[in-house]
Amino acid sequence: MLRAGWKLTPEGLVQCDLPYDPNLGLITDPADDEYDADQAREPEPLHRHAVGELYQPGRTHPWPDNVCQWRLSDQGVELLMLYSAPNETEIQDVREGEARFALLAGEHALILAHRFGTRPWADTPWQACRQLDAPTGLPLIAAEGHLQVIVQLVDSKTGIIKAIRATTWPGRFVEAVRAAMRKQALNASTDAQGGAEINAWYLRYPKTPDLVRAADINVRGGAASNNSGG
Repeated sequence: MLRAGWKLTPEGLVQCDLPYDPNLGLITDPADDEYDADQAREPEPLHRHAVGELYQPGRTHPWPDNVCQWRLSDQGVELLMLYSAPNETEIQDVREGEARFALLAGEHALILAHRFGTRPWADTPWQACRQLDAPTGLPLIAAEGHLQVIVQLVDSKTGIIKAIRATTWPGRFVEAVRAAMRKQALNASTDAQGGAEINAWYLRYPKTPDLVRAADINVRGGAASNNSGG
C-alpha cells in the first residue's frame, strides 16, 4: 500500500489502487509483504534467567531480605522472592509445592498473597504508580485460558537464582487482577492514596492468614511446562 499509495475517503475508509480478489482479498507483490514467518513469534518474555546465575547481571551485593515483588506487565507476570540462603526444603517447595494465590483489591491498591507447598502464606502490596521498570498490564488470554506466572527464588545474600518455576493463574483470577488494575488507572491512584489503603488493610488484617481469609478470590495455581530447579 505504501508503494501504490492510498487515500482516506470521507467515510473514513482507506482506498488503495491495487487489485482485489473476492476470495483472496487484496493482491500484492510478495516483495511488498509487511509480515513474514520470522515476525510471527511470541512476545519476548520479561527476562531470560537460569538457576545458578545472578538475577541481575553484575549485581553481587546483598538484596533486601525476606521481600517479595510482583511485576504485572503486558509482557508477562513475575513473582520475585528474595530470601537469605534458602534451604533445600524451601527450594523444593517453590519448585514443586502446591501453588496458591489470593487477591485483595481496593480503590487505589491491591495485595497479592501466595503460598508454595509447606511454606506459610506471604503477601505483597502492588500499586501501578510504583511499577517503573515495566509497563503495567496483563497479557490477553482466551476466555477459559490460563496466564503463565514465572516465580523466581533468589538468595538475597548473593543475588543468585536458586529456583525458577512456571505456574498459572486461572482465567477468573486473571480477570479479577485485571479489574483491580483497571480501577487504579481509572482512579488515577497516587502513591499516597495507595499507601493509606494498604496501611488500613494491615491494621485490619495484621497476619497474612487473616488477609487471605478476607480475600476477594483465592485459587490454586495450575501446572506449566518449564519448571526448573537448582
